[in-house]
Amino acid sequence: MSSFLAVGAVSAVLRGLIEESVTRHDLATVLGGAPEVSALPPDRIPTGAGTPDRINLFLFQATENAAWRNMDLPGRSGAGDRMNDSRMALDLHYLVTAYGSADFRSEVLLGHAMHVFHETPVLTRQAIQDALAALSPGNLADALAAARLADQFEQIRIVPRVLNVEEVSKIWTALQSQYRTTAAYHASVVLVDAARPGRSALPVLTRGQPLPALAKDEGVFVSPGIEAPFPRLEALAMPSELAPAIRMGEALTLRGTRLDGASVRARFRLVRSTAALELEAEPGASATAFTVLMPPDPPAGPVPPDSPLNPGNWQAGIYEVTGIIEQDGVERETNRLPLALAPRIDSIAVVPPAGPATSLEASCSPPVRPNQEAALLVGNRALVPEPSSVALSNLAFDLPAPPEALAAGPYWVRLRIDGVESLVVDYAAEPPQFDASQSVSLP
Repeated sequence: MSSFLAVGAVSAVLRGLIEESVTRHDLATVLGGAPEVSALPPDRIPTGAGTPDRINLFLFQATENAAWRNMDLPGRSGAGDRMNDSRMALDLHYLVTAYGSADFRSEVLLGHAMHVFHETPVLTRQAIQDALAALSPGNLADALAAARLADQFEQIRIVPRVLNVEEVSKIWTALQSQYRTTAAYHASVVLVDAARPGRSALPVLTRGQPLPALAKDEGVFVSPGIEAPFPRLEALAMPSELAPAIRMGEALTLRGTRLDGASVRARFRLVRSTAALELEAEPGASATAFTVLMPPDPPAGPVPPDSPLNPGNWQAGIYEVTGIIEQDGVERETNRLPLALAPRIDSIAVVPPAGPATSLEASCSPPVRPNQEAALLVGNRALVPEPSSVALSNLAFDLPAPPEALAAGPYWVRLRIDGVESLVVDYAAEPPQFDASQSVSLP
């Protein structure tokens, strides 16, 4: 997700696209002078004799995206208390205006800007990173580059917006500026994270008293009536049927149809990255299922640094899992299924061990990387660690000071990395119960 700086970062990226295209198409030769590209309100743009040609990008409206606004549950209770980390989803509306110093120049400039946005309907992650890296050095440029705009799940789309005569008249009247040739665009969607972590409830262990005939809740299972002629995944089975995620060192079973072949492996691609890791199937694979073993932490023996068996190459988060099946000399890739790789809290301690506690230290696996968002949930309170420039397996979390200090007593703890929480419940027990190792007692 992005911070509130992402709004300015979008404008900087769009302006950077136009600037790069102006240079690439050599408009300075076509017009007899390089046009300026700006992102200013129209009333602040100088006009008149002697002023240079200009393409101006102006954010004239920002609205909440109705679809994304309804994705989360209500963010606050009736008393106004924050209940979850609801995100703000914004649609940005821009005016692209051309200012020409002579005949036909404004038409050329506007046509060029419209061509740029037509050829760039989606802002790719690489395009965002390149545009922000090209900004002139300074505090604001550094802040916009750190806005995490390229890391948000939803990519930003640029769509032309049609304004009727009445809308155009009202906009330019409100701007108190003379009308110039203009095109309108809609950039959607910018996701802005909540600035303060909210409360998080503990998971539900059971839904009422289990009946003897319904000891397990398997949910709805759908099986196609006609078997597909190619490999297909239908489900991912965790070590425990109730577990919502898998951890390092555990076995993952991939179930489906036509999964047998000369070579069988699973490919894991992190949603927020293009990097992929592959694990070979364990012995005993069949046409309907095969199993892979997540690498243990620490590894059982020496492994190459770039090997998927090296735990340092993995990170907690959401993955897309596919099966790679070699059949008749041809490798076929199955459909994708989502998988959550949860962090594991190996140990947690109060610091200092005697006297008033000031912080908590947690050891986790896999390591937390600098670009990941981490929070330690103590009961229903979220603690955020200090930022780090290196991957860490040991994290320190400062305890809040009075009047928001946590009361003394035992607490269940969970580590949340990129939205995936460590497992505080022992799902192997019947019925499931909280894992005693995932707790801490504050003095």
